[in-house]
Amino acid sequence: MNGRLTRRELLVLAGAGLAACAAPPSAAPSASKEAATVDSVVAAAKAEGHLNAAGPSSLGEDGFAKILAGVNRKYGLALQGSYSSSGNLPDIVAKVLTEASAGGKTTWDAVILNDSFMSSLVVGDAIATAPYVDLFKMPQAAISYEGRAVSFANQLVLPVVNSKLVQPADYPKKWEDVLDPKWKGRIGVANTIHHIVRLSQVWGDDKATDFAKKLAAQSPKLGLVNETFQSLVLGQTLLSFTQTNSQVDPAIVKGTPVAWCTDVRPAIAPTYHAGALRGGSNPNAAVLMATFMTDPSVLEVWGQAMGKQSILDPATLLGQIYAKNAKDAITWDDKFDPNEFAAREKKYREIVGFR
Repeated sequence: MNGRLTRRELLVLAGAGLAACAAPPSAAPSASKEAATVDSVVAAAKAEGHLNAAGPSSLGEDGFAKILAGVNRKYGLALQGSYSSSGNLPDIVAKVLTEASAGGKTTWDAVILNDSFMSSLVVGDAIATAPYVDLFKMPQAAISYEGRAVSFANQLVLPVVNSKLVQPADYPKKWEDVLDPKWKGRIGVANTIHHIVRLSQVWGDDKATDFAKKLAAQSPKLGLVNETFQSLVLGQTLLSFTQTNSQVDPAIVKGTPVAWCTDVRPAIAPTYHAGALRGGSNPNAAVLMATFMTDPSVLEVWGQAMGKQSILDPATLLGQIYAKNAKDAITWDDKFDPNEFAAREKKYREIVGFR
């Protein structure tokens, strides 16, 4: 897609260097120079009075408003907020890194992103470290990137078919089935090529590269996630190589004729994170929002807007897959070099046809 930055380009932006901007609450400009307490962070957030956040379009302004209302109730605040959403999360990452490399304040105070995009910001030192464990007593298992982000939900990623036009017997049963000639010219591929990178964590680069070449030979209809999903719904394609539950689950609830290819393994299970940006104008409010993202009320709002999937919830399809065999769900691997991740994504993007 012309004009879109690849993850490699995002990492180049990150490497340009970031100005020292907002620090974690223990050193926030509006807080006391003494050791921070939860009360002092709340007081500093009250003085800030606002929170600007960015994240996926599926959550939307209404979902964010409900989350912010929960933050206000929990901490006795009256924060006003704004939410910038995007159906193309790399746009958010690119903006953050561009602003950070230029120095000064960032447009947003906090971001909600899946693990691969958050990783790009962590590599670029654009996410503030905060005392989520020591001060807010959050479980270590909920904290990622050495204290920079809060993990709160999973995505489910699998192939998806138009269930009105494709019979269940023809649903792909394994990833290689999407390469069947019967899908040629009738398969959609979104720009979320990092899904192939995640498969490469299990397959290795050689197999993933060969898979990308064969996928390109299928003459796929390329586009953004929202675009490829709409093409599937309209019957312009019969199969989408991958879709996320934020698109699929709400659509199924509404009776839209789409269906997961539930036999395909391994399932891909990205993790969603929330984090405060370095350089935000309201760092304390940002951290309070991040801490609140594990609250049950948030998970309910998130589930309604994005589709509820969790490796730890057996009531969800992803939870069932994980409970049966944990190796059948590919989760983020902190040991996977983010620079190698970027290099593979760039290679697979070009192979598939994104420029």
